[in-house]
Amino acid sequence: MVMGAVAFYAMLSAMLLWRSRSGHARKRGRFLFLVCTALSSPGTDAAENEWGAWLIASKSGTLSTGDQPGPWRYGLQVQGRYFDRLDGVGQFIVRPGIAWRMNSKVTFWGGYAYYYTDVRNAGTRNEHRLWQQINWNMYYWGSTTLKSRTRLEQRFINERDGTGVHLRQQVRLDAPFKSNQDINLILGAEVFYNLRDTSWAQSGYAQSRAFAGLGFDIGLRTIETGYMYNHNRIRGLPDLVNHLFILNIKL
Repeated sequence: MVMGAVAFYAMLSAMLLWRSRSGHARKRGRFLFLVCTALSSPGTDAAENEWGAWLIASKSGTLSTGDQPGPWRYGLQVQGRYFDRLDGVGQFIVRPGIAWRMNSKVTFWGGYAYYYTDVRNAGTRNEHRLWQQINWNMYYWGSTTLKSRTRLEQRFINERDGTGVHLRQQVRLDAPFKSNQDINLILGAEVFYNLRDTSWAQSGYAQSRAFAGLGFDIGLRTIETGYMYNHNRIRGLPDLVNHLFILNIKL
C-alpha cells in the first residue's frame, strides 16, 4: 500500500513538472516518471507475458430538465477484451452508470458492471460489480488537463465465497497538439488494491496499468487508441503482464 501511494504521488509530480517551462523541472519530471513506473509495477522477471487487444465503445450524455441541461448524467460502456494473441474473446464487460456533476471540476458516479470471463483451462466466470467513482479535473494549462479518477468496486463472483472490494486510482493527462487541437496526447496510469482478503483475491496490490496513446476528435465522436502495459497479481498463480492494443470509441 505504501509503495502504491509513493508511485501515485511520484507520477502526479512527474506530470505536473512535465508541464513546467523550466528545463530542469522537466528533467526532474522525467526522472520521477521512471521512478513511479518502477514502483507501481513490481518485478516481472517471473511473470508470464501475453498480447491482446481491448475494443471499447462508450456513450455518455446529459439528462436535461426542460430547456436547460441538468447536473445529472448517464453513461454506458461495453468492452470486448481479447488475449492470447487475439485467438478469442477473453472477457466481455457491460458497465452502465449515472452521475451527478457538482461543478466543472468534480463529478460523482455510481453504477453496476457485469463481467463475463473465459478463464483459461477453467471454464467461464460471471462477476457482478457495484461501483462508486469520483472524477476530478485537477489542473488546467490552457487546453491541457490533468484528471483523477478514484473508483471503489464491490465484487461478487458466482459460485465463489466472499465479497471482494477494489480501490482503483487513475491519473490521466490530456494534451492537445499545438499544430492540431483535434489530436490529443494521452498519458495515464492506474493502480488497483484489494481492500479485503477472499478465497479468490489476496488483499493488497492487485494490478497496475500504464497507457500512452492518441485521441482524435471527429465531429461528435472521439477515438482513442494506443498501448497499455497491464501487470496483474493473481492469487496462487505467477504474475501476468498484458501488452495491449487499445481502441476506445466514444459515441
